[in-house]
Amino acid sequence: SGSRKVYFNGDTTILQTQYQVRVDTFQINGVLSVSNSFLRKSNSGVFNYVDIDTNGFTAIIPDSLQGAISYDEEYRLLYQPLELFQTWSVYKITINYLSFQYDVFTIDAQVISKNTIDFAFNNSTVTKEVFTIRYTAKLTTDLTQPPLIFNANGRIAEDIGFISWEGD
Repeated sequence: SGSRKVYFNGDTTILQTQYQVRVDTFQINGVLSVSNSFLRKSNSGVFNYVDIDTNGFTAIIPDSLQGAISYDEEYRLLYQPLELFQTWSVYKITINYLSFQYDVFTIDAQVISKNTIDFAFNNSTVTKEVFTIRYTAKLTTDLTQPPLIFNANGRIAEDIGFISWEGD
């Protein structure tokens, strides 16, 4: 058995952008894992900073391609305001090599449904709008083959946040 605790712990500035620090602690069988992520919210969405240098990504890239890769410094988890059938680019990694350009990895999102859900709260019922967002990740490992595709659906309730996830 184990436990997980997630909380916000102050602010920080990364590349001249202000982020909230989200701390995620996970303990199982006496082993504690702690990780930080950096989030910001604007009128147009919710963003998470991606530290590509410390997540191991650059270690798998051959030296010959190191200067040819471009990537987003943050991903847009949510677009605001949410609307039915809205789409947006979440994240992208692109290779530009010898005048040839292709997307190695992309994540796109689309709001695929809008419903309401009733929550029991303090001996009463509260009705909230719930949007279902489909996130589609495409990974190209061989230019002669179609990309690998992974999907995840997140359900997000108004004024509450994500309430469920399912997918690959």
